[in-house]
Amino acid sequence: MVWVRVVVVVMCGVGVVTASFYPPECPPHCNCTKPSEAVCEGGAIPLLDPRITAFEIKHTPQPIPTLNTDITSTLQHLVSLQLDSIGLTEVEGGALSAMDRLHTLLINNNNITTLRAHTFIDCSTLTQLDLRSNNIKVIENGTFEPLVGLRNLSLANNALTSLPQHLPRGLLVLDIEHNLIASLNLLPDIHLHSLNLCHNLITHIDPSQINLQSLKVLCLGGAAFNLESSMGGIKSLWGVQQLTLQGTHSQPLHIPLDIQAAIQNFTRTSLHTLQLDSCSLESMDILNQANSSLRSLRATDTTVPMTRVRSAKMKLPSIAILDLSGSPLLAKLFLTPHHSTPMLHLKVLKISRCGIKSFQESFLLSRVPNITDLDLSHNPLQCTCYGMTWIPNYVREGRLNLLQELTTTCAAPPHLNNIPLLTASMCPIIATTSPPIPTTTTTTATNIPGLSFISLSPVTSTSATKEYSNTTTTTTTTPGPSISTTTSTAREHSHATKQPLGSSYNKTEVTTGQAKAESGTSGLAVLLASGVLIFVVLVLVVVVVVLFCQHTRNYRRRGFSGAYNRSRASLDSDSVVIMDSSHDAGTTSSSSHGFGGAD
Repeated sequence: MVWVRVVVVVMCGVGVVTASFYPPECPPHCNCTKPSEAVCEGGAIPLLDPRITAFEIKHTPQPIPTLNTDITSTLQHLVSLQLDSIGLTEVEGGALSAMDRLHTLLINNNNITTLRAHTFIDCSTLTQLDLRSNNIKVIENGTFEPLVGLRNLSLANNALTSLPQHLPRGLLVLDIEHNLIASLNLLPDIHLHSLNLCHNLITHIDPSQINLQSLKVLCLGGAAFNLESSMGGIKSLWGVQQLTLQGTHSQPLHIPLDIQAAIQNFTRTSLHTLQLDSCSLESMDILNQANSSLRSLRATDTTVPMTRVRSAKMKLPSIAILDLSGSPLLAKLFLTPHHSTPMLHLKVLKISRCGIKSFQESFLLSRVPNITDLDLSHNPLQCTCYGMTWIPNYVREGRLNLLQELTTTCAAPPHLNNIPLLTASMCPIIATTSPPIPTTTTTTATNIPGLSFISLSPVTSTSATKEYSNTTTTTTTTPGPSISTTTSTAREHSHATKQPLGSSYNKTEVTTGQAKAESGTSGLAVLLASGVLIFVVLVLVVVVVVLFCQHTRNYRRRGFSGAYNRSRASLDSDSVVIMDSSHDAGTTSSSSHGFGGAD
């Protein structure tokens, strides 16, 4: 019937609404920040609700040495799986084929030394594979060949000496940082967009081995890498957007002038992010580019000859992120007004470990007026009243975010040594003369016949907390004239609070406000869910009542119609009988009249 279908549809709607407002139950030892995600720490792999599609487990007390079908058969509904620090040593062949919806697999910080050729059979849906920090030494040829849909592969922080053969042709991102790879296999048919070769045994890059023209992100460097022998490859990076060059603390990566000139040309075309870590520059020209489109520059632990700094200029008009941490000469160049131009687009500035003693507010207003994040950590800051107090004030007002605030400490004056800048009291308290204390006078009169004494005793009033005790009244009777004396003894205790030397920054109010806001938001969501559910139930009740009334009305209408017809037929038959009786009576009457007339 129609009303039964309507009830079924409404009930299905109620079920959908209820399921959307009531998320799946979070397993024990897990944190479910989103209804479809579960992050578990400790314990075994739990039984998951089928509505959970992303699962992460880490730091299990008992190691899980093998990922087999007994485990993966209970995780068939997952789209993302992350296994971190669970003691895994082997992935059983064909175990992942049971998870036919899996797109992302991350196995990190385990002890998998070998990947077999049958490990990833029937895993065509996998698009991201992250195997970092697993001590992998051997990858059999053809291991990644079944992964026809793989786009992102990370093998960083392992012990590989070479790359496996037959990488997926659709691969876009390859990360093999921190391995023992000495030479690259031929990869001309793979159009990579991102390639990380940093910190291997590779000495140079050859354009004939790698398709460099398709690269957007590239990381080069390490103890054995030589940029001078890679000049041909560097000049082929016309489309690169993010370039990272890394050396080591013991052996900085030397960047010659011709490489710097090539990088400068890239900044005018496509390069917008440049990262130089533990490098050695021959000139400062890379920081003086009026037509540069560079938006992010990180030159950390980078050295430059002193003779180049004196006459150098820093001009980066489009820069938004600048990180000069560990590069004191570059930081000095930046903080010298006549050596740098205003950077109106700069938002993030990091100058930690640069020996900086002060950062003036006038410099911020004139050179970097739009800065939002500042890092001054690990510097010997001089926390004076008129030099650094503006930073805590800006932070309180929400105009500035101080990064690494716990390690942004004062070095002077001595009484503020190792105290965080945001809590240091940099301005002393100036004592002010308190106003005179008002006094009142009580009059005590002693009546002696013939004499009258009036004693005046001052009583001091104070705003501090007072405690009165031991108040006694003594009446002395003598044979002569009577003298009545009242004596009051009071003790006053002033509870003074110790005023801090300066202002301190506390985030408790911000945290409390956020907690109240989150509590109000969750309460509003529960109230909204309850309101929607009540509304749906009321609609269902109204629909059922309307349908029932309509059905009852139709039934009664049919019953009344039959009764009316039967009573109408009965009335008709009675009228016919009456009419026949009347006709007979009329006929008899007429006959009687006729006989009378005849008589």
